[in-house]
Amino acid sequence: MGEQFPIPFGRYQLIERLAVGGMAELFVATVGGEHGFAKKVVIKRLLPHLGVDPNYTQMFIDEAKLTARLVHPKIAQTHELGRVGNELFIAMEFVDGFDVLAMLRECAHRREQLEHHIAVWIAREVLDALDFAHQATDAEGNAIGVVHRDISPSNVLLSVRGDVKLIDFGIARAHDPQRAQTTKSGTLKGKYGYMSPEQVVEQPLDPRTDLFSVGVVLAEMLTGRRLFAAANELDVLLMVRDARLTRLDKYGEGIDPGLDVVVRTALKKNLDERWQSAAAFRDALDEWLFMQRRRVSAKMVADLVAVLREGVISQRARDQASDALAEPEPVAAPVAAAMAAATAAADRVATVEAPPRASAAVLTVSTTPVVSTAPPVSTVSTMSTASPAPVPRPTRAGPQRRWRCRGRRRRAAGHPHPDRRRRRAGSRASSPRRRRRPAAASTTSSTSAR
Repeated sequence: MGEQFPIPFGRYQLIERLAVGGMAELFVATVGGEHGFAKKVVIKRLLPHLGVDPNYTQMFIDEAKLTARLVHPKIAQTHELGRVGNELFIAMEFVDGFDVLAMLRECAHRREQLEHHIAVWIAREVLDALDFAHQATDAEGNAIGVVHRDISPSNVLLSVRGDVKLIDFGIARAHDPQRAQTTKSGTLKGKYGYMSPEQVVEQPLDPRTDLFSVGVVLAEMLTGRRLFAAANELDVLLMVRDARLTRLDKYGEGIDPGLDVVVRTALKKNLDERWQSAAAFRDALDEWLFMQRRRVSAKMVADLVAVLREGVISQRARDQASDALAEPEPVAAPVAAAMAAATAAADRVATVEAPPRASAAVLTVSTTPVVSTAPPVSTVSTMSTASPAPVPRPTRAGPQRRWRCRGRRRRAAGHPHPDRRRRRAGSRASSPRRRRRPAAASTTSSTSAR
């Protein structure tokens, strides 16, 4: 990652690297034209070592074809699918701003809580984009059944104009006969902490899966903490599978009761108890804003972006400096066998509703680092077999420590420890051999003799 920018790339000039993920890398680029015309775009380029894999190549092509159909002001647009040499790339709309994940990190750094009506507005805009995507049709007017499957804070962008944009349909599912790439049985695609319960156990997915993920993102914006967080990824999957909302119960005390009902409805494990459409979820949030007499506009989001922008840029520069020394993370990791073993052995969770799979699990990772309050979501890490580091014993302070030091000096001088003398005296007093009940009887007899 030691390139010197700008870098020529076909008819584009790459001027800055935004991020590198498990499947692709993102660049800010410019494209020129006649009479000094120039326009900024984002180039998403498939990683070189994945360009020879037909599965990842087809996933990349399917993403470009699908997003080209989704023309909506709240979905980042796709301009071109092309190839430079042997490298596939997608030219996309450039959104000047940052994602919700960066916003949450900066708020946590400032020790500030995001205002709830702003969080509700952002979720409302995402649901508006999803409502359009879920109802998208082909050229003949037939529904293609789009399911995003990767709704997360890093895939929601906030612009300096106050726009909210949904991005990254890379693992989206659609009922399209022209879509060649399908998910294999026994694989998991997405970020573990933002999956739905049916996605974890590989049940059939429908648009309500995305509504659960939006509920997770909204809950995290309201609380400022990860909703599903655990020591390892397997425990995160089990929390998602059971829809355990213990962290929402713990950190969501400040949420308005009416809003809490809306969020918990989206986080229901049972699909029939969840919001049945993105439009219904969106309208419920609109109703809450109306009842609270809150009017939110794009200008308020733009003001928030302006306040946080400098800190986000500084954090991004630090992340890029640290990532310059790191190698790309792997994109595949086996978890199906671990899931089956944990499900069979752990009595603390319910029975999995789907039959066990034996294939390896595939995880498509985000290009943005995760919130510092939770473990990373990039890949499933193998458990270390090394023994844990010894925990240092706490040192005693105050009178106990001074008395212990005094006891050492007394023992060095030949005197017994005072505590030891007390214990000896107590043991003699309480010892059964020292009890003289007959003596009490003889005393009574001598008294009677007098």
